[in-house]
Amino acid sequence: MTRRNLLTILGLCSIGMCSGCAQTVSINGGQDKDMEQQRVYLLERVDDVAVVQLYADGFNDLPLNEKILVYHLYQAAVAGRDIFIDQKYAPSLELRDLLEEVWTHREGIEESIQAEIERYLKLFWINNGPHNAITGRKNVMTCSFENFSQAVLTAQASGAQFAFAGG
Repeated sequence: MTRRNLLTILGLCSIGMCSGCAQTVSINGGQDKDMEQQRVYLLERVDDVAVVQLYADGFNDLPLNEKILVYHLYQAAVAGRDIFIDQKYAPSLELRDLLEEVWTHREGIEESIQAEIERYLKLFWINNGPHNAITGRKNVMTCSFENFSQAVLTAQASGAQFAFAGG
């Protein structure tokens, strides 16, 4: 399978996601009914954002050198992500680290505050920062400053380590 074919498949998968969130997809051109399977595309919704599954049929059929290329492209994307996030909005990396530390040390935080932190953190991950990637509007937490501050203190008491650029 060439890179062009792989890109075509990925493009068609993206188009297929627009037509429905869960549909039966035929493998092998529908020739073998046993190969048909139910594929779920919609994993979850966070506010007005849908998190979808993308399938890369044929990946296993790629030659080893192309699989290695895909791996290195993935590693480059991961390495460049923090640079991109930092260039979009300077405090973003510190904010992400703060949110992730609070989330991973959430024992003792009120459930409604946990749910709001989770919602906001997911939006942060999806948009690569605190601003909506399409509209540019800043996403805001619905809990109060006092509630979030208490959550940070609770997380710190549970072992969260906060490292900020200022010291």
